[in-house]
Amino acid sequence: MKKRRIGKPDGSTTVGVGRGGQRPLSGGITRIAAVVFLLGTFSLSPGTTWANESPVQDLTQLLIGDYFSAADGGVKEGRPIYMRVRAVQSPMPDKVALYAEMRHDGADGELYRQRAYLFDIAATEPIVMQALTFDDPVLAANLVNDPAVWVRSNLTTKIALVEGCDTRWIRDAEGFLGTVDPTTCIITGKRGDQRRIESQTKITRKFVGQLAGSYDVDGKLLFGNADGELYIWPRVR
Repeated sequence: MKKRRIGKPDGSTTVGVGRGGQRPLSGGITRIAAVVFLLGTFSLSPGTTWANESPVQDLTQLLIGDYFSAADGGVKEGRPIYMRVRAVQSPMPDKVALYAEMRHDGADGELYRQRAYLFDIAATEPIVMQALTFDDPVLAANLVNDPAVWVRSNLTTKIALVEGCDTRWIRDAEGFLGTVDPTTCIITGKRGDQRRIESQTKITRKFVGQLAGSYDVDGKLLFGNADGELYIWPRVR
């Protein structure tokens, strides 16, 4: 699969910026998308046990890793994005938690975005991934090296977008495919207009592939890639 630019993948399920176009929405998932995935070593909260062949365990272990975009793939021209994820202690006993962050230029660069991801331990496919933001991003950044910070410091969070924008994962031949449904993920833009957000992310042992886009209520593509090609972020760890 070739690496192709499709807007600016920013690691969120919000919009990428790319070529305009128009494509009708369908009740299923079409091919525009977004996601953030990131690095780490996998560990569970104390007392957590897995069922044999747990799909959530398979997915979260595959998501963990470091990914580095090309210089033209960052959110600012000429500045690549380094993405990484850590497994962290979950504040809820029935959830698996990951911490994800993105930095400009490299692993020690300026922090651009953070997310917490929660999964039900007993989830079956499609596996729902809820994205949260932290109210104290400075303290939350310590989760990269200290997986207990969320629980120990009682960090507060809120939903990253709105209800209906969770990512749903299913297995495919190489790993997992995650999608956000534009029929349920509807946000309000800065000008008060409604926008449908659609996303697709492919995770394998070698890369993360991302697409991102948004539509107006009539199905006109506002931002994103009209040809539906994934932008490939190679795994570097």
